[in-house]
Amino acid sequence: MARPSKCSAEVTQIVCDKILAGNTDRVAAVAAGVSLHAMQDWMRRGAAGSGVYSGFYKAVTEAKAEIEERMVSAAYAPLNPDPESARVWLARRRRNDWGASNEADDGNEKTWRVRIIVPGTAEEDSGDSD
Repeated sequence: MARPSKCSAEVTQIVCDKILAGNTDRVAAVAAGVSLHAMQDWMRRGAAGSGVYSGFYKAVTEAKAEIEERMVSAAYAPLNPDPESARVWLARRRRNDWGASNEADDGNEKTWRVRIIVPGTAEEDSGDSD
């Protein structure tokens, strides 16, 4: 017999509260006393419309949308003294939507040249540099 799921209204509330505070899924899961794997499984099952998990999925999805909306508002609010922190959060946590490739070019971008030296190659041995 399968053991009962830990997915409850209380666990859902804890997870959503942590997400709304800007925490990662991992932190939210641990705070609620479940593993990240379990939370991901519940989200997958909920997205498929499976019983108790559909409520969990809906609540967590709404919490993620709300925190993203808050961060967007903070990032672009004209009176925000530190909009950069919200922009960094968005770029790191919502990389696909807000990563560097989707940001407007303000003309202040820095270009970095990176040189990768593989150990044991002639380049490493010679100490060549530009």
